[in-house]
Amino acid sequence: MIHTPERSKKNFEEISKYLDGFEDNSWGNDETDSIFRDKGEIAIYLPNSDKDDYEQGEWSHFTVDHDVNLKQVRKSFYSIKEVVEYVISI
Repeated sequence: MIHTPERSKKNFEEISKYLDGFEDNSWGNDETDSIFRDKGEIAIYLPNSDKDDYEQGEWSHFTVDHDVNLKQVRKSFYSIKEVVEYVISI
């Protein structure tokens, strides 16, 4: 598990410029840091690396999780712009 507090803070601050209501939801045993918003029950997992190495817990992309009709939907994105556009669309 790799936690990158400075990188996560920067990403969180940038996302917060466009999306309201998200709070830090990181847990020490999660692979990456995350933010969560009650409205829509949306979680965004933040990248912690510039490369993907899943065995080492390194992720280079954002992952958005939310529920649709009691089914979990998970999508990955490589930019904050893509994350913001997707969250606005759901």
